[in-house]
Amino acid sequence: VMLEGQPRNLPKNIPSNDFDLETNHIRISKSRREVYFDENRVEGLTPKEFDLLYTMAQKPKQVFSREQLLELVWGYEYLGEERTVDAHIKKLRQKLEKSGPQIIQTVWGVGYKFDDSQVNA
Repeated sequence: VMLEGQPRNLPKNIPSNDFDLETNHIRISKSRREVYFDENRVEGLTPKEFDLLYTMAQKPKQVFSREQLLELVWGYEYLGEERTVDAHIKKLRQKLEKSGPQIIQTVWGVGYKFDDSQVNA
């Protein structure tokens, strides 16, 4: 029986305890700055894209506003446009889609959320 949040497939040759965060389909190592979607490594993430994914994946299904993501990922000193978040989310989605289905969802009028619970194994 598979419990929600329990990993299904681990990347080959990497022990489970090498990851800081694991969801149904995503495994993240902060020290190595690596992300795996099931057994596929997600390539080419910028530091901000990595931090966005890590921030949202820590609280699956929680909706984050653009303002919250700016504060959590860019820090309070960031004075740029909230649309900066949209641009980074778009690029992050493009990179994730090379490894599997879309797991960053738009919640219209509110913001974004991470949810890989509906991804088929």
